Amino acid sequence: MLFQTKANRIILLGLNEISINLARKLSLKDDVVILDNKSELEYNIPEADVIIENFEDGLISTLNNFQINNIACFLAVTEDDEYNLFVADLGKKLGAKRAAAMVRNSDYAVMKSDIDLIFNPHQIFIDQISSRIRDIRLLNIKNLIPGKVNISKLIVKDEDPFSYLRTKDLDLEGGLIIAIQQGNRIILPEPDLKLFPGDQLYILFKRGMVSSLLKIFKKYKPKKRLFILGGGDLGLMLINCWENMFEPIIVIEPDLEQCNFLAGKLEKILIIHGEGTDLQLLKEEGLDKSSVFLAISRDDLQNLLSSFGAKNIGCNKVITLLYHSAYKDMAGLLNLDNVFSLPDLVADYVINFIRTGLKLNKYILGDEIYTSQITVGEDTLLANRKIADLQLPRGILIGVIIRENEVIMPGGDTHLLPGDNLIIFFYRKLEDRIYNIFKSRGK
Repeated sequence: MLFQTKANRIILLGLNEISINLARKLSLKDDVVILDNKSELEYNIPEADVIIENFEDGLISTLNNFQINNIACFLAVTEDDEYNLFVADLGKKLGAKRAAAMVRNSDYAVMKSDIDLIFNPHQIFIDQISSRIRDIRLLNIKNLIPGKVNISKLIVKDEDPFSYLRTKDLDLEGGLIIAIQQGNRIILPEPDLKLFPGDQLYILFKRGMVSSLLKIFKKYKPKKRLFILGGGDLGLMLINCWENMFEPIIVIEPDLEQCNFLAGKLEKILIIHGEGTDLQLLKEEGLDKSSVFLAISRDDLQNLLSSFGAKNIGCNKVITLLYHSAYKDMAGLLNLDNVFSLPDLVADYVINFIRTGLKLNKYILGDEIYTSQITVGEDTLLANRKIADLQLPRGILIGVIIRENEVIMPGGDTHLLPGDNLIIFFYRKLEDRIYNIFKSRGK
């Protein structure tokens, strides 16, 4: 099968709402193939130049026919987590430049693997709505390395426990302040620099560290009632993440068997067998303008109608999740504000990974502090040395080390090894010196 002449060649494994939406967006710039083993596969994506093919002859031979060794990215997005992990690893071994696997079990998302990106659609949704739901000031501004490292911004307030502290006295439990905006200037952190109310902190942190950072910064306001429509996997994830932030948490689930399962698993959570469209039920359980209402069931129509009802009761914070992008227009007719399409969230997240990888935009922090990627060569001044021993000039900060697909938040005692990829931050005026600082010994 011959490709066209677009920017990249990309293969998606699995025909579903996620892959269709992703293919539609990717095909604007890239050659895209969707593979599936469904019998009598007949499907067209309107207004999109996408090849859809059934691999009856076996996956390996089909991937070789599509020249997997010349593929920019191979993405496994079927409904089977283990299968996705297996075939993504297979695609990598067959020569794909990058491979990604979609999983819904959170345990898989944090496992070490040669796969470049393992992502959970539900976690993407949770990350997206976090700042809207919990009234926190830790605002995500950049997925620096998709699925692994984020940059967030925090505005210091007078009542914060770290206000007026020096940066060296602030323990972020593995997070790193990479820049501070004071007034109209943005600067790199110095150990003795004091933090004042109004300062904006740019914090680098690994995936899974958000909860620790939030506890340090005490970002939570008085606890509110949280209503969750839908007691499936996503509902359980939300409860596990936020059970200490809301009181009470009320789960409304129309399936009685699932209610019984949740009741045996969740001791402190109120499980109600009912419908989210039952406005009397919502009122009786205390839904009001200060509550938070999440409509996240697998039934898009129920999510839309329940959200419409909750909003009309007076709830000011209503979040609606859609599993099919086709319902977005109906959300507009119902005048719902916070509506998220899971296929769109995943597509934006994955496309960011495909387009960027480790090729960074040097203007992430503006035009005064640049961002760059440096690879440690065996013959460079960096190799096999502690960061503290490098005696880097003031104004240069090593923020992240990527070593064999593992992310390391460095400290002064961290050794740099040949092959390490470093993400560094530095003042614009030092750009010409960066090459000399990190060049090979013999040059």
